[in-house]
Amino acid sequence: MKYLFSCVGLLCTALFFNLGWSQVSTYSYTGTIETYTVPPGVTSIEIETRGAQGGYDDGGLGAIMVGTFAVTPGQVLEILVGNEGAENASTSNQGGAGGGGTFVVDQATGDPLIISGGGGGGCEPGSLSSYTAPYDAAITNAQLGEDGATTTGGAGGGTGGNGGAAGFTDCCLTGTLGGSGGGGFYTDGEDGSPGDAAGIPSEGGAAYVNGGAGGVCGVANASYPAPTGTGGFGGGGGSAMDNAFRAGGGGGYSGGQGAAYISGGSGYIWGGGGGSYNVGTDQDNSIGNTGDGMVTITELCNGLVITVSSDSVCDGEEVTLSASSTGGGTVTWDGGVVNGEAFTPSAGTTTYTATSDDPDDCGFAIDIVVFELPTVDAGMDQNVCEGDSTMLSGTGTATDWSWDGGITNGVNFMPPSGTTTYTLTGTIDSTGCTAEDMVDVTVITIDVSITAGGGSLTANQAGATYQWLNCPDYSVISGETNQVYSAVPDGDYAVEVTLDGCVDTSACQIVHVGFDENESPLAELYPNPTNGQVQLTVDGQFNYVLMNVLGETIFAGTGANTVTIDLTTQAKGAYFLKVIADGSEQTIKVIRQ
Repeated sequence: MKYLFSCVGLLCTALFFNLGWSQVSTYSYTGTIETYTVPPGVTSIEIETRGAQGGYDDGGLGAIMVGTFAVTPGQVLEILVGNEGAENASTSNQGGAGGGGTFVVDQATGDPLIISGGGGGGCEPGSLSSYTAPYDAAITNAQLGEDGATTTGGAGGGTGGNGGAAGFTDCCLTGTLGGSGGGGFYTDGEDGSPGDAAGIPSEGGAAYVNGGAGGVCGVANASYPAPTGTGGFGGGGGSAMDNAFRAGGGGGYSGGQGAAYISGGSGYIWGGGGGSYNVGTDQDNSIGNTGDGMVTITELCNGLVITVSSDSVCDGEEVTLSASSTGGGTVTWDGGVVNGEAFTPSAGTTTYTATSDDPDDCGFAIDIVVFELPTVDAGMDQNVCEGDSTMLSGTGTATDWSWDGGITNGVNFMPPSGTTTYTLTGTIDSTGCTAEDMVDVTVITIDVSITAGGGSLTANQAGATYQWLNCPDYSVISGETNQVYSAVPDGDYAVEVTLDGCVDTSACQIVHVGFDENESPLAELYPNPTNGQVQLTVDGQFNYVLMNVLGETIFAGTGANTVTIDLTTQAKGAYFLKVIADGSEQTIKVIRQ
């Protein structure tokens, strides 16, 4: 078997395209922490985080924080995107939950880089109908959930996961349960404690947590104090992370603040938005995100110009990766790849990375997929007897098979004489990868001719096995299995020849002991073959005997010079005419037609 490989279709065609880093990565709400790894060559990124909107139709809008950050290649950032707060309207006049905050944290240190607070949850529309001075009767539904803050946030919004509910039955006019505290980030926190009659807010969740449940609305604050950030009956803001900063906003009616440093502020009547945090440079901070939160990371560098011959090939195929810098930097590839030179990638999927010595250039990475070749087996070489048919069937992992020479896989055919090489091509349809195997089919042709002379018969086919036979019944002559049958008695003989598993039998050969048709003639016989009479000419006196193929005498006679022998009454076939004159003897084969 002779193995080859190749590819077909698009995989054999050079695929040229220009690429740089995918410079913008966008993360939407999934409910789980995701990661971003800084690519090779990238040292500066812009991060935009958007906090989620608060619950109910008119919940507060999330904060939008944008900043530029210095990073190192390989640095891993953790990302959690908040989702829009729920309506929480299972009870009459109950407001929606605060929107979830969104943040990006350095995985190695745990330090946050940027946080966008979520909007506070709003009261159900119409629940402020009984409000009186000092509150403005023109408050709109849109104000029922305060926006996420970019400096000192209001109550209700979380900074990771869902924030607390900002509204409750009659917006706390009847003294029922307050809203949950604003969230911090990472894990769940404890519920806030009930607010007391003096208007002290309940605690919110600690940093790295979602906000806890709010306290019970008090009844002593009948005058509804102004939103100083110190009173109220909603959940409190997130508490400190090692007293370094506070992330969560407070929740609920006249919600409590989150103590200090870019944390939650008062929510007044409506639920306030969660606090935000941004240590990046070139900041651009605002409020206005609707729906779920989002994180967008943009690499701040120049993309390389890339040419890839193909990003998916069959095993053994070459790939050429070329990259150039628009700023004139020198580009190098990892994995031993030389820029612009063809190489043979390893099987499977391998990532190849290009980097430039120009600090303003991005790196570039591409996955090269190398598909396995199918296994293809055309079978063993075959010997076929002349006149017989054969079949070729391929096996292996291919999904499609084809033979050259007009052969159909698994169907009998008659091969031509000699040796023919047939090629089987196997293809994996899903990848287009092919492999080939070849098989030789040899038609065995046996030479069944016989040479007679000197009282012997010789089979002309060499290198075979032999069995001599009596004619006309083709009975086996015991012990005569050599290529040469010596000391042959008068008679008619054939030989059975076996070569490479094929068997063929010669025509019958009439012989006579000592008869040699090549010796100098004693007599002449004409015509021979004959339809009846023949004329025998011998110088002087002679005797003759006519015999059949079994050596039996049919008749005998004498003559001088010339006699006519009549064979019209004899059956058609071969006869022997023995002539004896002057002590010499010659046997002539006579054919009666």
